[in-house]
Amino acid sequence: MKLFKLPMLLFVFLLFLVVIGIGGVLAVAILNSPTGTVPEKGVLFRVKAGESSERVFLRLEKEHLIRSSLLMRIIARLSGTETDVKSGNYRITPELSALEIHALFVSGRQEMERITVKEGWTLNRIADELANKKLVSKAAFLAVARSPQIRERYRIPGKNVEGYLFPETYYFPQDVSAEAVITEMIETFFLKLKEIKPDAASLTPEALYRRVIIASI
Repeated sequence: MKLFKLPMLLFVFLLFLVVIGIGGVLAVAILNSPTGTVPEKGVLFRVKAGESSERVFLRLEKEHLIRSSLLMRIIARLSGTETDVKSGNYRITPELSALEIHALFVSGRQEMERITVKEGWTLNRIADELANKKLVSKAAFLAVARSPQIRERYRIPGKNVEGYLFPETYYFPQDVSAEAVITEMIETFFLKLKEIKPDAASLTPEALYRRVIIASI
């Protein structure tokens, strides 16, 4: 009888472990699943500069964007990414699981704002467009555009960078700085100039500036 009871007890114990294991897997799957409360167009969520990952996860749970901040902390701990959550603006869409939201924050793939700079636009017109998009204030943009530092960096002889901001469609995160916007536009100008007029590299900054002024008239 004792020999019979021992295998039976072992079977019951193993069955108990299996049930617990399955229950744990199901619980994790449920907590990882989308909340079902995110609207179809998604929600814009901002991770503040210097904000801890724990604080970010708590806010996500409070705003019903994830089911469990504890699960997010476990994901971050196991993946060694507790300090890798990047600040910025992220769009959380209805189908994203907790694991996918965590990966989004670690990747830094932010919500980007599109802005198209048209040919012939002045500095003021570009500044107005950026301000309308709520990317950069007009004052901040014009201050950088006129700053000696940015002109010296790109060897622009004029009083500002007018004519050196290439007309193009750009994508910027919502927390972009005026310097980053202008840098992107100027570097695009020189990149396109190299493609269109390879001989422009032999021009002095003054000679190039004269051509830019003539082209803008």
